[in-house]
Amino acid sequence: MQMEFFLDAGMQTSFGEPSYMFGVSATKWFGNDWTIVGDVSYNTFMEHTYSDGSTMHFGDEIRANAAVTYMLYSEASKLFRCDFNMEANYLSIGRDIVNGTAATATGGKILYLTPGTRIYYKHTSLALGLKLPTATQLNEEALQQGAEGKEDYRFIFTFSTLF
Repeated sequence: MQMEFFLDAGMQTSFGEPSYMFGVSATKWFGNDWTIVGDVSYNTFMEHTYSDGSTMHFGDEIRANAAVTYMLYSEASKLFRCDFNMEANYLSIGRDIVNGTAATATGGKILYLTPGTRIYYKHTSLALGLKLPTATQLNEEALQQGAEGKEDYRFIFTFSTLF
């Protein structure tokens, strides 16, 4: 007996099934002020079966990201640092497969630019960014209902600390 969840698979982490991601990343520090970061990844999702027997395989994702960071201010004695970041984020999404057939109005390619800042204080880090869809090529774009690539912007916030 399959357990039903309150959220549709499309709204769940990893679309309600296991997913597999493979990727590589590299970071290069240039002196005290500049850092560049790059990563490439491939994410594939397992097919989801609903209680009525219908199936959904959400489109695979290929991501490529590049970022440059510049240290705006640092005060080592207070363990404080402030960085400016500029990222380019490329996302290619494959078509969803519904009951074995490729679905229309799914998938496409998106390029985002994300300016932001990160503040470090002692063992804590706080980052803010504005993710802007700069170029989109979505399949049957006028019919797509998802948020990926159709939003005006995304506000990005991260917080991390060591304890």
